[in-house]
Amino acid sequence: YFMDSINGLTKIMQIIRRQFAEGSARTGNSNKKKTPESKIANTKSLTVKQLEQQIAAKIKTLDPKDIDYSSKAAAIFVESVLGWEFGDQLFHDAKFNTISHQIQKEILNTPQLLKKLNILSNQYSHGQ
Repeated sequence: YFMDSINGLTKIMQIIRRQFAEGSARTGNSNKKKTPESKIANTKSLTVKQLEQQIAAKIKTLDPKDIDYSSKAAAIFVESVLGWEFGDQLFHDAKFNTISHQIQKEILNTPQLLKKLNILSNQYSHGQ
C-alpha cells in the first residue's frame, strides 16, 4: 500500500520535473541566474517519505466535497514537489506561478495523471 503510494508520487514527480523543465524553456528562463548543481542537491533535506507525509498533511486540510478539490490538490503536489526538487528560492522566481499553473493544468487535463492524483489524494485524505 505504501509502495503504491510512493510509486504514484514518483510518477507524478517525474511529470512535474519534465513539465517544469519544458515550461522554463518556453518562458525564456535562460537569463535567470543558474543555481549550481551542488546547491540544488542540498535543497533536498526531506526524504521522499517525508515529502509524502508533508503532502498528505496538506491534502488532509482540504474538503473532499470542495468543487475545486482536484485543482487544490494538484497545486499542493506541484508546489511541494518543485520546492523539494529545486529549493524554496524557486518560489521567488517571477515565472514560478506561470510554470506551476501550466503543470497543474497539464495534470488536470491528462486523464491518466488526474486519475493518479485522485488516487493519491484519496489515500492521503483518509490517512495512509
